[in-house]
Amino acid sequence: MRKAIYILVLIVFLVLQVILPPSFLFFGKPDLLLILTVITGLLWGTKAGAGLGLAAGLMQDLFMGGIPGIYTLTKLINGVLAGLVEGNIFKERVLLPALLVFISTFIHEILVIILSENLIFNVNILLASRDLILPLALVNGLVGIIIYYLFIKLDRPEGSYYG
Repeated sequence: MRKAIYILVLIVFLVLQVILPPSFLFFGKPDLLLILTVITGLLWGTKAGAGLGLAAGLMQDLFMGGIPGIYTLTKLINGVLAGLVEGNIFKERVLLPALLVFISTFIHEILVIILSENLIFNVNILLASRDLILPLALVNGLVGIIIYYLFIKLDRPEGSYYG
């Protein structure tokens, strides 16, 4: 049942990712697929994070264009990294997952720049970090808090992971 819900959420997030305008929030639109990948890894471990990261990356590569395989690889890596943290956090705390979404956004965007051969030689990483990646990471972190909280409530409506 959980897999069906995640597939549905993944499709809805992909549609939202495509139709939301670039200036949806103050600093831009969040990367909903990345947020979902990180949250999945945090809640259910490396296999779930890798699986959803792979699916989200493939869907983004197919439907949003760009260089094939870049988003698949970057989201897969972020899902695995988030899954590695899964056993080391209290799942009911929302600020640590928001911080991890923030950090994952930096990792994701730097990997996209490195893997995009035509971007490596044309992008000043420090300026891109300050002007593009930092605002996106802030938006992703804030939206990540909301999405993480909703997933915690969906997964455990009674409210506790421990006992």
